[in-house]
Amino acid sequence: MVSTGKKQAPNGGAISSTCLFQQYYPALVDLVSFKIIQAGSRILPVFDAALQEQGLEVLKAQGIEVMLNRKVLKVEEKHIELDGGEILPYGLCVWAAGTAPRDITKSLIAAIPEQSASTAGQRGRLSVDRWLRVQGTNGSILALGDAVEVEGLPLPATGQVAAQHGAFLGRLLNREYDLSTPNPTFDLEKVNAFGKVANVLRLRGRLEAQAFSFLNLGLLAYVGQANALAQVQTGNLKFGEYTARAGNLLWRSVYLVKQVSTRNRVLVLNDWLRTRVFGRDISRF
Repeated sequence: MVSTGKKQAPNGGAISSTCLFQQYYPALVDLVSFKIIQAGSRILPVFDAALQEQGLEVLKAQGIEVMLNRKVLKVEEKHIELDGGEILPYGLCVWAAGTAPRDITKSLIAAIPEQSASTAGQRGRLSVDRWLRVQGTNGSILALGDAVEVEGLPLPATGQVAAQHGAFLGRLLNREYDLSTPNPTFDLEKVNAFGKVANVLRLRGRLEAQAFSFLNLGLLAYVGQANALAQVQTGNLKFGEYTARAGNLLWRSVYLVKQVSTRNRVLVLNDWLRTRVFGRDISRF
């Protein structure tokens, strides 16, 4: 959770401020502090320890106070109550501590006995097998992304995982595997001789569908002020860790490539260039 609020030091100076805020609102900088409250003992826990420490240092360098090992008990209209009884006043509070299950996910968990009894179901997620079939539905319902937990395969809650889920399910459906069987297979007996040859080529000889496996292609995180963290790897093979400007270049490159259309890429690139030359448009703030 991020909170910003009015707070002054005993001498009237600012407890903390960010460079960006100081640039745009120099007259208000002494009245504002920025804090990040983290329940765990570290930030960005999916990254390696060295990058976690670097990310923490970047935030501190921007004047942001990072409060580790602190739990939020209650958010009131004008203050936050922390564990230990500490009251933290705020002007703006932004909650960024995860997502709740969608109504359709909760409905499925409640309607399917196997889901209600599963550990994943008790955490608000659907339990799926290695072919992303919802347990207890005989392969009639498929699920992916943050809404699921893959049986025997712990995965990070990142967009990269969801993207690979989607590509995997697309291949399963396009290749017309029978998802009602324990190990999805393609029944060649249902097609004629010509169809058998065509389907073997289309399936690349894989009459039995391979189970889902996640290929970790690295991690990226933007930490402000044109700084980013990049952990580049393929599976367990790591190629390097990049921070500051180099990490930012990698982050922007991947962000641009992952846009869904050329139009979006042009718009994003134009926005970056305009901001670089003229600064951010804050007229709507």
